[in-house]
Amino acid sequence: MSITKLTSSSLTGTGPLRIIRHPKVQVRAREVFYQLKRTAQLNGLNEDLIEEILLERAPASLIDPVCLYQNCKALELASGERLSWCPESTATLTLAMANLGDAGLNKMIAQEDAGRSRALQAWAEICLQKFFDLTNNLVSQEAAKESWEVGYFKTLNPVVDQGLWELLSERLDDRRPEIETPENDSPVRTEASTATRRFWIVPWLTKKEKKRLVVSA
Repeated sequence: MSITKLTSSSLTGTGPLRIIRHPKVQVRAREVFYQLKRTAQLNGLNEDLIEEILLERAPASLIDPVCLYQNCKALELASGERLSWCPESTATLTLAMANLGDAGLNKMIAQEDAGRSRALQAWAEICLQKFFDLTNNLVSQEAAKESWEVGYFKTLNPVVDQGLWELLSERLDDRRPEIETPENDSPVRTEASTATRRFWIVPWLTKKEKKRLVVSA
């Protein structure tokens, strides 16, 4: 795993853009099994069969993941958006994204039978969650170095949080879909699958603010 720090000269953010290319995580068959069990989607799948599917299909070879995050001033992001989930005193936010970087995984899932498809989809969900956790850990470490605490994160929904979703997509997602030119030569941007990427926002709080937040939760 390598972390690249880009200056913000070409960005509107106040902090450098940090890019974690090819983050490494491991998803075990047992994790996939329990994920499917929790969601009542096993339907005949067992741990041994799931392990066989993961070994045969090698889904990790069909993704090219990247995680990105950048710190910015809360007032800057709040332009036109109501951050009601954030304490009013919040001055700094971290904007973050995890992207599986689909390199054939969705195509494979679509071609598989129902059981194998469920197993591979669960694998992708767990993998994305682990990239999310890895990124949040780095953000927490960075905040702690400056004597700050991180608050409750806000995971964005592309429909409910459309404005913020589009804003973060423009600022962070270096894997935006290619421009396609249809027959009428009018450029149209294809939409990426939201199942393979996640955007979220993390507020930075003082220790007193964090304690107050925890008590009121």
